[in-house]
Amino acid sequence: MDEKQALEQLARQVKDYAKGLGKDVARGAETRQSAVLLLKGYGRGLIDAVALIYDSSQAVDALGYVLDGEISKIDPDWREHDRELGDRHTVTAAARDGTSEQRG
Repeated sequence: MDEKQALEQLARQVKDYAKGLGKDVARGAETRQSAVLLLKGYGRGLIDAVALIYDSSQAVDALGYVLDGEISKIDPDWREHDRELGDRHTVTAAARDGTSEQRG
């Protein structure tokens, strides 16, 4: 299987998995946030494999574009939610660091 065929197959897999997660969200079995996390983990695993096998930034970018598009279908505001989550983790980590210094 050549690179183009492999990427097309992987893109279909990402879309199929995303479609299933979208159905799970619609029926209440998953939250949007959990579905996005699952899809991101799945997609990043595939992207890591593509990067290792093909050593091609174009291949990685193409699959990343598909992944981003499918994530947006589940949660159109996922990028904003990621920023908010990152901000909360930064604040929590800073608070934890301050707490541990006071104990030490």
